[in-house]
Amino acid sequence: MSLSQYSLQRRKDVTKLHILAYFGIDQLLERFLRGKLDINAKDNHGTAALHWAVRNGHKAMVKLLVNNKNTNINAKDSYGRTALHWAARSANKDIMSLLL
Repeated sequence: MSLSQYSLQRRKDVTKLHILAYFGIDQLLERFLRGKLDINAKDNHGTAALHWAVRNGHKAMVKLLVNNKNTNINAKDSYGRTALHWAARSANKDIMSLLL
């Protein structure tokens, strides 16, 4: 199943970028970032790709997203949490330092 089929069949609110961030597929992310996409798109829980990458501990993915000038690192999810909140919650110091 391709990424486009997955995102259409599973949840219409989740983008390909969310899937890449969730699974930490940073090699494909670089290709997607060259195209036109909403890097800050949120799912129905207000969760952006950066939140998913942080929550799942994908340091390389977080670094790519943070280094993109269009990424809103202070975006809040539906619970009012930023990516930094999620990193602190999991005590991931490496990712916290990327976000500061």
